[in-house]
Amino acid sequence: MAWEILICTLVWPSIAGEISWDVSFVTLNFLVPGLLIVISYSKILQARTHLEHSRRPQEP
Repeated sequence: MAWEILICTLVWPSIAGEISWDVSFVTLNFLVPGLLIVISYSKILQARTHLEHSRRPQEP
């Protein structure tokens, strides 16, 4: 006995629309947040390094 499995999918009117949606989805949901996280952590590391150098005792 064969079972037919039905799934719901989007039917795009054009392949260009599907590609532009996929690219914009990945860009807005993965690349932009990932880039913001990398920039934020690098600024935190830069500030921490600067603070450590400024707290170092000055040698005569």
